Amino acid sequence: MSFNSLYEHFAAQNVLPLKVDEVRIYLLEKFIQDEIRFIPSSLDEDVIFGFIEQYTESKPYDTNPVRKTDIYYSNGMSFEMQRLVICKELMHIFDASDAKVDTGDKLEQLLIELVNPPAPEDSSKSRQEEAKAIYRALSLFCSLPLREKLKAQLIKEELTIQKIGFMLRLPEAYAEYIISDRFPPIVEKILSA
Repeated sequence: MSFNSLYEHFAAQNVLPLKVDEVRIYLLEKFIQDEIRFIPSSLDEDVIFGFIEQYTESKPYDTNPVRKTDIYYSNGMSFEMQRLVICKELMHIFDASDAKVDTGDKLEQLLIELVNPPAPEDSSKSRQEEAKAIYRALSLFCSLPLREKLKAQLIKEELTIQKIGFMLRLPEAYAEYIISDRFPPIVEKILSA
């Protein structure tokens, strides 16, 4: 299954707000993973908001290992930020296999790039997937067609950015970014890749 299939499924529903657990259930139904858990944790938000751990478990003589995904997120964040972090980490399921942060060296490189972002053309594959994950998550919360409707209502002053943030159950800054003209071309690029 591709991200585009996931996007199209939720874009067609056009229901606000997106329920992150419905994304989890859909991925389980499509056999992307056998088990997906969201685990609140006492992570230091000054260091990290959340992370994903993917692994397989098998029992002796079992020919079908169980594919598991655990998403850890800081329980000290706002509800809106928790939703965003959980969904963004969940989008790492679609990362290219050579871009997964599965070694200490890859983690160190990613952390360096997050603190001191290189020019886009010099970014590691892991850093590129990190950026894609946030855009994938945001596009699930607000598909491009839905964004156009919300933006039209904003222009007519029927809605405010604060109300859009509330409707999406996202932090206001992310709602503002979704409505901006910078958002659609990036999502279109991800969907066309």
